[in-house]
Amino acid sequence: MTHVLFAPHFDPAANRTSLEVPEGLTIAGIIAAAVPQLRDEDHQQLRVHVAGPRDSYIVPSALWPVCRPKQGMQVMLHLVPAGDGARAVLQTVVVVGAMALGQYWASALIPAAGVGQSLLAAGLTAGLSMVGNMLVNSLVPAQAVGLSSSRNSEAEATPSSYAINGWSNVARKGEPIPFALGQIRMAPPFGAGSYTEIYDDKQYVRTLFCFGYGPLEVDDIRIGDVPISEYDDVEIEIREGYESDEPVSLYPRQVIEDPDAGGVELVRNYPRDGSGQPDTSQTAELAPVVRLSATNATHATVIIGFPQGLFRIESNGDKRNEAVDIRIRQRLSDADEWQDVTTISVSQHRREAFYRAHTWELPSRGRWQIEVTRLTTEAVTGNSVPTRVSNTALAAIQSHRPEYPIAMSKPLTLVAVRCRATYQLNGQLDNLNAIVRRVSRDWDGSAWVMRASRNPASAYVLALQGNQNPFPEPD
Repeated sequence: MTHVLFAPHFDPAANRTSLEVPEGLTIAGIIAAAVPQLRDEDHQQLRVHVAGPRDSYIVPSALWPVCRPKQGMQVMLHLVPAGDGARAVLQTVVVVGAMALGQYWASALIPAAGVGQSLLAAGLTAGLSMVGNMLVNSLVPAQAVGLSSSRNSEAEATPSSYAINGWSNVARKGEPIPFALGQIRMAPPFGAGSYTEIYDDKQYVRTLFCFGYGPLEVDDIRIGDVPISEYDDVEIEIREGYESDEPVSLYPRQVIEDPDAGGVELVRNYPRDGSGQPDTSQTAELAPVVRLSATNATHATVIIGFPQGLFRIESNGDKRNEAVDIRIRQRLSDADEWQDVTTISVSQHRREAFYRAHTWELPSRGRWQIEVTRLTTEAVTGNSVPTRVSNTALAAIQSHRPEYPIAMSKPLTLVAVRCRATYQLNGQLDNLNAIVRRVSRDWDGSAWVMRASRNPASAYVLALQGNQNPFPEPD
């Protein structure tokens, strides 16, 4: 066995953590075995020091795939955090610490070395890693690029790793339509639910906001405190609420994205033995996830997420693609046979989260059962493949109807937005808000004219005669 030390550079006073890895591995293989969660971009901050009884040296990164420490040599890993590297450092400490404590506690609980101790150590290591990573996530959230800070610093991430989780505006189902008077800054409620689109590994979000009964002049649109013009990749469409307004084109049809349908892990796991380890000698069972579309749907979309990426690292440090197959089926009722829709095959070597989507036309209009099943068995870690990541989740199911999203006879002031997830717009977005001014009949000294007005008398006339009044007063 080769002895490996890990010393966290950001806390020199902390005790060094040690572990043993199989002898004969290259430096790349040692790194992959000792710190499997290390990202590609963090390798630039890694320092490898090999020491023996007579000499010691620093191994350049170019030699990691070919350099094999001799017997009796000790390998020391220093990880110097930079930028978002702090999160990777914490995760590394968790992994190495869990391995060391798992071995220590296993030997304390089961004094006799053997298979039992190894299995117990593996279980303890997995449990400690899970708890430790939960603490890391709470201290340093993944992709924590907030709207308020994104204007000052760009996140070190790839474009496909950004994701918009939603807006801070509210849905006011069953409540009256807003009726703004005078001039006011307003954060409107949703006019229809937001939904996600995936194109070329990029996430787009379409949203429709309703400022209420029109007409209203809409000005100075912001996301939180930042003018919307400061952001790239944002399309916006305004309908001020006149009878002559054209339909909104950025949100032309109904798309219902069920918030409770997503966030489900897709698995095909092997049965577990008495120690909780996967028994690969048995057949891994399918675990279909079934969801219902909305009523009267004509099309459906399934969005599959890979929250930790999709990749494989061989024992020698070589990077390889990992592949996953996801089957989609449909049926109209429990009495019907399942119909195959498609099988999504994804093969990638990517360490950041990404998505895949599939949209299809349903055989007939109605409410369909949609089944999503992972066909690929779980990724089992062993001596020959120390790192395989293929966690898969059902991110969302969408139902499409061709009808316009607004069914209202009175003209409304609407703002439609289509934005792409970027370093500027990432995670939970602040509310969209704008200055609105009521356009109403206003007395100019000699006649009534239509214009934006803050005159209380004009507001009083509008309250009696406006579109919001089901029983308007005559002139």
